[in-house]
Amino acid sequence: MFLVEQFFARYNARDLDGFLGLFNWTSPAGGGGFSSYFDDPGQPQQLLDRASLSAYLRGRWAIDDRFSIADAGSYPEGLAYPNANPTVEFTRAFSGVAQSGNAKLVCNAGLLVVVVMSSTQR
Repeated sequence: MFLVEQFFARYNARDLDGFLGLFNWTSPAGGGGFSSYFDDPGQPQQLLDRASLSAYLRGRWAIDDRFSIADAGSYPEGLAYPNANPTVEFTRAFSGVAQSGNAKLVCNAGLLVVVVMSSTQR
């Protein structure tokens, strides 16, 4: 399964350990490791470490935040695992709100190092 599908599947499954396992926590940000998770579902949040991302995810899951994406399909040569940097369109729903948006997933050596998401109410 491509990293994009794993990202959204583990998020929707509320699999905290599996979701966090998609990120490169072992290398420093300057050395190709995790540097940022930015999400703007109406209020911007930038998370810079594992503990703050874990707390943020628990809060999002408490309001039943869920994503839907179209089949990510195949990617052109050069965007294949493990170093893809895809941008994906999604819809999300939480607390009776429906939004659409985009996610940019930046990968290095098969793991996520940066995530940037933005969505607006539909």
